[in-house]
Amino acid sequence: MSIRHFRTFLAPLLVLTPGCSQQAAKRPPPPHELRPDIVTGVINLPAKTELPEGTIAQVVLLQISESEVPGAMIASQDFPVRDPSEPPLFTLRFNPNAVDQTHRYVIRAKILIDGKVRYENSEGVPVLTYGHPPHANVPVQPTG
Repeated sequence: MSIRHFRTFLAPLLVLTPGCSQQAAKRPPPPHELRPDIVTGVINLPAKTELPEGTIAQVVLLQISESEVPGAMIASQDFPVRDPSEPPLFTLRFNPNAVDQTHRYVIRAKILIDGKVRYENSEGVPVLTYGHPPHANVPVQPTG
């Protein structure tokens, strides 16, 4: 191979390759690849819902029994809704030893205003096992 061919064909690859790998190294992997002990997600409120200050969000990770009813609670978290005009985001930590890959798990969410449940997800969103990701978009509906 002549030097002219090297400059034309291979030299651009040498310049591009390090830049590409540096960009890939700077980009963090998704949270579930970093931490096998968390579930992340968003609580989706009905359109045009604005929450008052002091609103509390609650997320729960539940194991589903063979009879399709919620079983053991694996983890839960209550947190204040920081921006009432945005859907609440959550990161729920759990003990990975409490998760059995042969069982099913769901995330449920509630929104509490003045200490009362005003929005709720009653079905649960599957996560973690049977091909479900460790991320959930949890729709909630008014309770009353």
